[in-house]
Amino acid sequence: MKPFTGTGPRGPIYTDPVPVKRSQVEQKTRLVRDKDGREVVSSTTVYLEPGPHADPGSIVTVHTGKPAERTAKLITTEYMQHPQVGEYLAWRLE
Repeated sequence: MKPFTGTGPRGPIYTDPVPVKRSQVEQKTRLVRDKDGREVVSSTTVYLEPGPHADPGSIVTVHTGKPAERTAKLITTEYMQHPQVGEYLAWRLE
């Protein structure tokens, strides 16, 4: 994951990649709201333990090193709790 830090005169600015150790990737199309409240289509959700901070616009690569590898922008991050699983994040990607 390459965290988005803002926009400069030449476009988006990202910091160095941050590894994500464990995650579950779900390929499912759904409507979500972006940071401005607009409805947009998300095609992938990444579920992971809280820890790595990522703002909307960050670049996330899923299925690294596999034929299904792809890179997408982060639309939104949701914090969730489940009685059996505990706390986790859901990253909704383009």
